[in-house]
Amino acid sequence: MKILRQSIIVSAVFFILCGVIYPYFMTGVANIFFKEKAQGSIIYIDGKPVGSKLIGQKFEKPEYLHGRPSAYNYNIYDEKPADDVLPASGGTNYGNSNPAYEESVKNNLAQVLKENPNVNASDVPPELITASGSGLDPHISLQGALIQADRIAKARGIAKEKIIEVIKENSEKDMINVLETNIAFDKLIK
Repeated sequence: MKILRQSIIVSAVFFILCGVIYPYFMTGVANIFFKEKAQGSIIYIDGKPVGSKLIGQKFEKPEYLHGRPSAYNYNIYDEKPADDVLPASGGTNYGNSNPAYEESVKNNLAQVLKENPNVNASDVPPELITASGSGLDPHISLQGALIQADRIAKARGIAKEKIIEVIKENSEKDMINVLETNIAFDKLIK
C-alpha cells in the first residue's frame, strides 16, 4: 500500500511539473524573448491575419506564386463522408516506386505546365510537383518561383522584369517564402 501511495504521489507531482508548470513556463519565456515566433509568425495586413510565414497555403490564382502541392490540401478538409476523414497534414507516404506516387507527380507536372506554358518539363523543380513530408512547406526554390514569372506578369499586367525583381528581393538564399512574396506582388498594385 505504501508503494502504491508513493507511485500516485510521484505521478501527480510529475504530471503537474511536466504537464502544467514546464509548458506554461516555456510559453512565458518564449513570449518574452521571441514574441512573434511564439505566436506562430502570423502576418497581418491592415490588422487582419492573412497567414503564417511558417505554414504553406494554397494559391491557385494566376497572379500569385504557387507553392508545393500538399497531400492533404493544406489542412483544408474537402467535403467527404464522415468515415473518410483525412489527417490535417502530412505526406503521402508513397514510395518512389509506388504507381500512385508516379501518377500524382505526372498530374502535378501536367498542371504546372498547363499554368506555365512557356516552361519545359525539364525546368520544373521537384518541389513544384512533389508534396513535402509535412504537406505545409511555406517555401519554394528561387528556380521554382522564377519559372512562374511569365504567368504572374501576364495576369497582373506588369513587366516580367519587375516580377523577377520582387522575387529576388524576397529570396532567402535560394528559397522564396510564397506568402510573403505574394504579399509583395499585391503591394505593387497599391
